[in-house]
Amino acid sequence: MSAWSIRRRLLHRGSRARVLLYRIPLTANHRRLRLQWAHEHRAWQADWHQVVFSDESRFNLSHHDDRIRVRRYAGERYLPECVMERHRGLTPRVMVCSAISYNGRSNLLRIEGNLNSNRYVREVLQPEVAPFLQGIPGVIFQQDNARRHIAKTVRDFCSAQHMQLLWSAYSLDMSPIEHVWDLVGRRLARAPRLAASKDEHLLRIQAI
Repeated sequence: MSAWSIRRRLLHRGSRARVLLYRIPLTANHRRLRLQWAHEHRAWQADWHQVVFSDESRFNLSHHDDRIRVRRYAGERYLPECVMERHRGLTPRVMVCSAISYNGRSNLLRIEGNLNSNRYVREVLQPEVAPFLQGIPGVIFQQDNARRHIAKTVRDFCSAQHMQLLWSAYSLDMSPIEHVWDLVGRRLARAPRLAASKDEHLLRIQAI
């Protein structure tokens, strides 16, 4: 039987080549804490219009977006055999930071080098996030549980500003802003040529 005949029969049965889903590795404790957080907030009465979602992301200058395809049936996207785990590796790319809410977004900041907790307060929270939050009555600030976000320096600043809402452990993929980063990455991948420099790459990100 030819490869074409096999593909045709698979298509007839509903098995199509789909983009492989990536996820960060989660321990049993990570999964338990995530589920616990979801149960605690499923009847949350806070107005989601008041929540500001923040995050950092890195964008590779390369067009390669790791969009590996896997043949699966409808409804099988999250099956273990259709998912590939990968760690967030440090490769040459542009790192940016921003926040979004129901009514708008903050400025897009470029982050150079290692963003530790002190820099996070000094370069992100104080000059950009705090002023952005002031325009939203009853605002709730969301950030993930990355180490720089839960350091004492950051906790003290957020407590003083009354802007604290932390997601569950290892929660890099639970914020809606992740969909924004995904959209940016897809559009960057469609560029007709690679950016010649990080500065040019940043301009492309800002234009999106």
